[in-house]
Amino acid sequence: MPDNMTTDDLAKVMKGEFKNIKGEFNDLTGIIKGEFDHVDDEFKKVNGRFDKVEDDLKELKQGHENMELKLSNVAYRFEVDDLKNQLNLLKQRVDSLEHK
Repeated sequence: MPDNMTTDDLAKVMKGEFKNIKGEFNDLTGIIKGEFDHVDDEFKKVNGRFDKVEDDLKELKQGHENMELKLSNVAYRFEVDDLKNQLNLLKQRVDSLEHK
């Protein structure tokens, strides 16, 4: 501090410095808020994508359940083959009875 500076002069200088600091602080808070807003927007986009993925998974699950229902109503190949064999045996027995 120069020797000829009064306390009033010092107070004026300090007041000016505090205004500068306050202005810089306000600038920084504005920048930080803007970045947080940007991050918030990005999270909203990601949440939207996750919602879409969840919807797609629900559709896949429903489709899988529908396929399971359809397959449960279809006779399996080994069951069909077994039934054919039994039918052939019955035909043979009927044929043998008719020829007696």
